[in-house]
Amino acid sequence: MGCSYVITKKPIGEVINIKEEMSEESPQYQIDGIWAGDTVVFAKVLEDGKTIKIGAVVWDEVKKEFKIKSQEILLSKLGEKTYINKKAEDKNGYYIAALGSSFADSKSGTPVDIIVFYPNGDEFKKAIQEGKLAGKIEDIKYGGSYIYIESLPEKLESFIKENHNKLFNFETPTVYRKVRNIDWSE
Repeated sequence: MGCSYVITKKPIGEVINIKEEMSEESPQYQIDGIWAGDTVVFAKVLEDGKTIKIGAVVWDEVKKEFKIKSQEILLSKLGEKTYINKKAEDKNGYYIAALGSSFADSKSGTPVDIIVFYPNGDEFKKAIQEGKLAGKIEDIKYGGSYIYIESLPEKLESFIKENHNKLFNFETPTVYRKVRNIDWSE
């Protein structure tokens, strides 16, 4: 059994301008730095204030060397919930996930953890099969699937609001811990 990826045409909800939200009172938006989870990730908020460029060192089995893999993500709000929208240029859309609370260090205000809840592919598949959402399902050779949501953003957002608690795998989050703040301008 493999992973399922849910892909939307647009980010869920309203994209957050992180630079406008950054302050002493909102340390959850202090993103720049090094994070460790199931991999080590370097993160930087770009000049537009909305895009986070993330990079990780990965092994290239063919070339037998390490290389840096970069991706762009947007954070967005829908009601009181926050979502991660990772650009999926190969799929012409965004991979989605739910973002749990980040817990701030009370002394420094630095976020200690970012908790990511990946989509429950079975629930999104069921919604497409039952006609609650428009979309298509593409099985992946070694298990799992790509789930393309083709519903209008308003319909998808309404569906997510109503079904949030079963659409994401809250039992098995991926947790990223901030290892170090970095001022990338140095």
